Formats: sequence, structure tokens, C-alpha cells
Amino acid sequence: MITAKVPRCLVAVLCVLVGACGRAQWREADAKLYDAALAARGAGFSPLSGRHNTFGTFTAGGMTRWRVHLEAHQPYFIAAACTAGCDSLDFAVSEPHGHAVGADTTSGPTPRLELIAPEEGDYAITFRYTRCTAPQCRWAAQLYTKRSPSSP
Repeated sequence: MITAKVPRCLVAVLCVLVGACGRAQWREADAKLYDAALAARGAGFSPLSGRHNTFGTFTAGGMTRWRVHLEAHQPYFIAAACTAGCDSLDFAVSEPHGHAVGADTTSGPTPRLELIAPEEGDYAITFRYTRCTAPQCRWAAQLYTKRSPSSP
């Protein structure tokens, strides 16, 4: 058996390069998410902070569930995006009792949906993604709201 000694500096450089690749994909997902929400921002929607954004990685098809608390009768916009190699990213929204209240109507890697929450509570947003043709795909999602002049 032949073993080669790899200089530690080469290992460090490879680790940095692999990490930089990941950062580039996250920047790509963020840029696509920004583009997907551009019209909503123009219509007065603003991103919510805290637990109102999520992200993940995948290599094969699957699903991820995200829970968010929504206020009754408040308008919301949900946008998501995934990186190159992602064939499709879709999501559906269910109200606290499990009934569907909406799903994105777009095709491809940048789903989006505007809705008004019928009641206050914890809603489930279920993301479904198909295969990834890249070594790894990354995705991100953000919840936006539009405050009326009388809301805090």
C-alpha cells in the first residue's frame, strides 16, 4: 500500500476552498431569494426577523417542515430559493388545524406566495424539493409582512 504525505498547508488550503464553495452557494441562494421577493418588497412587504427565515441543504429529493406564528388577518408573503442544480422547490402552507391555506403557484427553484392568515396560530410550511444535480444544493426561505398604518 502506498501512502502519500500531504503537507498540512495543502490540507488547510483545501478546507478553505471547500468552505468558500459553500459560502458562494449561500450567497447565490440569498441573491435568488432577494430577486424572488423583489415585487413583494415593492408592494410594501418587509422581511420579518428571528424565526421567520429558514434554510437547508439537500442532495436528493425530500421535504422539510417549517413552523411560523402568524397573526390573524395580517398579509404575508413567503419566498424561497435554491441554488443551481436544484430542479424544483415548492411549498404548501397549512393553518394551525392542519387545513391547507395555500401553495406556491410558480414552477422552478424560486417559489413564492402571498396570503392573509385566516386566524392567529402556528402555521406549517412544508417545502418539497426534487433531486439535486450538483454535489449539494442549498435553499433559503423568508417570511415577509405588510403592516397597515394602524398596526404596531
